[in-house]
Amino acid sequence: DIKLEDMEDGEDSKHQWLICTPRKSFFVCAPSYEEKKAWIAHIEACQQALLQEQVLQPNLTLAISWIPNHATQKCMRCFATFTSTNRRHHCRKCGFVVCNGCSKGRAIIEHINPNKPVRICKNCSKTCKADENFRNRGNSLWDDAEERSSDDE
Repeated sequence: DIKLEDMEDGEDSKHQWLICTPRKSFFVCAPSYEEKKAWIAHIEACQQALLQEQVLQPNLTLAISWIPNHATQKCMRCFATFTSTNRRHHCRKCGFVVCNGCSKGRAIIEHINPNKPVRICKNCSKTCKADENFRNRGNSLWDDAEERSSDDE
């Protein structure tokens, strides 16, 4: 379950590509264009061989790639400046760089870890709660979810 995405060269980034898997997504950089193409071709060949052996089943749910720390000096939710005490965190659902205050939420994200809640930002937390309320509508859990969400605000 790997998706490769070729990245365009930029001023600060050359010969990069994105590797997306269900648990993590990340950027990889090669020293030359030729080596980048060779790596991508090799990964794709390995993936095809595993799919032909039916060891892997295609899975379209991939982890979001994180926005690099250096890309922002402020929280992408509340715009507070990062300092030595107001540290950066990544939302596992959207990949945004956020402060601790904006990333207090935790949620199970099945393709990352089906047993452990992971850090999510306040916007994704609201989305997860809305999804949970929608799924639970029509039974007694609907009222419980509403009470929890009003207590959290």
